[in-house]
Amino acid sequence: MNFIEEIKEKAKKDLKSIVLPDSLKELGEDVFNGCYSLISIHIGKNLTIFGDGALNYCTGLTTITVNSQNTSFYVLDGALYGDGGKSLVFYPNTLTNLTYHMPATVESIYGSQLESNKHLTEIVVSKDSSKFSSYDGVLYDKNITEIKLKVSCINEIYIIYSKYIMNILTIYT
Repeated sequence: MNFIEEIKEKAKKDLKSIVLPDSLKELGEDVFNGCYSLISIHIGKNLTIFGDGALNYCTGLTTITVNSQNTSFYVLDGALYGDGGKSLVFYPNTLTNLTYHMPATVESIYGSQLESNKHLTEIVVSKDSSKFSSYDGVLYDKNITEIKLKVSCINEIYIIYSKYIMNILTIYT
């Protein structure tokens, strides 16, 4: 059993905290998926690949730290970014912000990071973003022709209505 397999087994059994060693270069997909008890994770200096869904359903995760020598990942306002800020890697369910201000650098979102946060009701995207736009708190592609993200079940009716209105506007433009 390798290091990650050992950690995954322990994490499923109430692991509260994990320090990823500096020697670790890649974290596989879904490696900590469902580790509800995980509260904190520290990312070592040599990690360069973070598998999609690696922290899915880590609903108790409140603290993410990154070695200051790691050039691939950083934490901003509690969220984990990778690829020089081009990817939103993880947005904890424990963040209680109602609004997520997406940096202009973000070009991709791993999995369903924002959808699973029950507190989030609005997404605001920088006008300088090359990939995304937001309109009334809903995340769209840059041209506002496709909804990219539902922010919460509460907003589902609004999103469906908004999509319908956008389709009508597209027909008339």
